[in-house]
Amino acid sequence: MSDIWKQHHPSELTDLTMEKDGHWMVTIDAAHRGVGTAACGPDTLERYRVRPGIYRLNLIIW
Repeated sequence: MSDIWKQHHPSELTDLTMEKDGHWMVTIDAAHRGVGTAACGPDTLERYRVRPGIYRLNLIIW
């Protein structure tokens, strides 16, 4: 994260997609909540809220 704040352009970021041991690092999020938490303004609209439940992902890599 500190690398992000030090750079001015995405091209200046360190490429961390390939780990030292030769394995790729992939991060997948199930969902993102819309902007707003009602802490100091309006809350996220109902249609953009992430509700509790079971989220499933099937990933096939060939």
